[in-house]
Formats: sequence, C-alpha cells, structure tokens
Amino acid sequence: MSGTKTDSMDPGEKLRVVNPATGELIATVPAANAGDVTAAAKRAHRLFRSGVWSG
Repeated sequence: MSGTKTDSMDPGEKLRVVNPATGELIATVPAANAGDVTAAAKRAHRLFRSGVWSG
C-alpha cells in the first residue's frame, strides 16, 4: 500500500495459487482479512483526498 509492501494482519492464513490449466501449485500467498481490507481502504481514501495520484 502506498508503494510499500504490507504484510497481512494474519500471516498464518495462506491461499494456494494454482495454474487452472494444469492444476499445478504456483505459489502460496497471505490471505487478506477484514482488517487488511479496512487498512487498504483507509490508505486509498487518504491518498485520494491528498490529490497525490490525481494530477
């Protein structure tokens, strides 16, 4: 967020990323939870209001 890597608030929960054509596991990634979504929305709102990206 905001150009910075942000870890999930619950780093223990992972999602499997699978190639749909082959079923091969490509990666595991941290799952986002409600707190992660809230934090992202708040940052996006702050950036929108600041005008940083709009000009």
